[in-house]
Amino acid sequence: DTAILFGYVGSRYHGLQKHQNGPPTIEKDLESALVKAGLINYPKGSTQRDRDGFVNGDLTKCNWTHASRTDKGVHAVGQCVACELRGPPPKTPPEQHFAQMAEMVNRKLAEQAKELWGSDSAEIRVYAMRQVRRGFYDERRLDRGGSGPAVTRFDARRDATGRLYEYQCPSAALVRRTG
Repeated sequence: DTAILFGYVGSRYHGLQKHQNGPPTIEKDLESALVKAGLINYPKGSTQRDRDGFVNGDLTKCNWTHASRTDKGVHAVGQCVACELRGPPPKTPPEQHFAQMAEMVNRKLAEQAKELWGSDSAEIRVYAMRQVRRGFYDERRLDRGGSGPAVTRFDARRDATGRLYEYQCPSAALVRRTG
């Protein structure tokens, strides 16, 4: 599995979580960029183009998980999703390979931003991609029979060690008006 670390300006989006045939979301655009970069390969005939021309499929097919969700118009500095990526075999050391993949996805995100909004820069930026261990024992998630720990995949939400939320409010909203 691969962890994708990214941030975004959410002003133009209807939150992080993808909604089939719905308005623009962060996941929808990120997924489309990953598909266009050849890193997510859905079975033939299982993808569709949305009204903006972005290619999307069923995220569960690539074991997609997100660390947390955001609402419409909310920004994030550090977000993480995990999924199974496919692509050409690495010809460089892993760190360099993942850096090249991140740049390729960022180029696709920039192309999409230009197509959709005529913008020269993307609202979503991938900072890094990292390989994460596939299987580990975790007593929080039991196997199908419920008899004990199961070997599981990395889950961006369940395996997070912490979260930090920071809310900003204009100071004028806190001033009491008199008279």
